[in-house]
Amino acid sequence: MEIESNLYPNPKGEITGASQEIKEIVLTNTILETKEKLFDFYYETDENELFYWFSPQNKEEIIKIIEAKFLDYHCVVLKKGNRLKDYEYLLDITEHFNYNNDECRALIINEKVVDSFKTNVQSKIEKMLSC
Repeated sequence: MEIESNLYPNPKGEITGASQEIKEIVLTNTILETKEKLFDFYYETDENELFYWFSPQNKEEIIKIIEAKFLDYHCVVLKKGNRLKDYEYLLDITEHFNYNNDECRALIINEKVVDSFKTNVQSKIEKMLSC
């Protein structure tokens, strides 16, 4: 499965308070600007909020984005040529997740095809982590 892009949303309102480095990554790599709320984020946004959908160009930019947005990380994984709504995986960190009556931070993985993450991705991640 060839993945064309990992896209990250960033509300325009959050750009104002971001570091210059993050602003440059977001604005330089923006692929789509839309007011359409494509996904149910776990925080409130204005219905007219503009979202920048951007794709970091290298590993260093991805790491900087994850470090800067570790509390509200969102990522859309697309196959080459697909539109946002046709994503393969939607990765979303939620901070106040309830698991076994304990509150924790969790990575939520939404997939278009049931068990495709487990079949196509999980073993690759486990292999990388075991090195």
